[in-house]
Amino acid sequence: MLLGAAIVFGFIARTPSPCCGDLKPYASIYHEPLSQLDVALTSGDGQAFAVIAQDPLLSRPWVLQQRAEFAYRAQRPVWGYLTWMASAGQSRLTGWVLVTLTILSCGAACAIAGLLLVQRGRSPWWSLLVPAAGLETLTELTPELFALALVGAGILLWRADRRVLAVVVLSVAVLTRETVMVAIAGLACWDLFHPT
Repeated sequence: MLLGAAIVFGFIARTPSPCCGDLKPYASIYHEPLSQLDVALTSGDGQAFAVIAQDPLLSRPWVLQQRAEFAYRAQRPVWGYLTWMASAGQSRLTGWVLVTLTILSCGAACAIAGLLLVQRGRSPWWSLLVPAAGLETLTELTPELFALALVGAGILLWRADRRVLAVVVLSVAVLTRETVMVAIAGLACWDLFHPT
């Protein structure tokens, strides 16, 4: 988590404020002048999840420039809903909640990767490569590391023969980032060809 926090806060600290030059937020909830946190948030897709956190019922699709973008982000609602719950619907807290969730997700992904490595007889120190692999998600405040942590937890639960809980965790992972279905398909194939 310390490494993740250093990356996140380092990125926020080096963002220019006021913003933005040629870079303009695609979420209309952000207006200039933007704070350094808002500049960091609007430099990537974190702003889409902030929009969902501020409108969990998705009643204002026009807030994003393209409605297709809103639908695309809304198909993975967990990150936005977690942000909404943790911020208690307060728009001024949304950015800081995304920062906190991103750092906690980095720590969780590293811890679970370490547990998986230990189970395979490898050094858990290799899990410190997770923040390097997740650099973009750390700078854009997006949910990929959280989805990775959920997939890892699902695999651990599946291997511990706690299948119902594993299915729930893996389902939440898909609702966080749909591309993790590839990992779930890999787990299913592994289980099919290597029955316990």
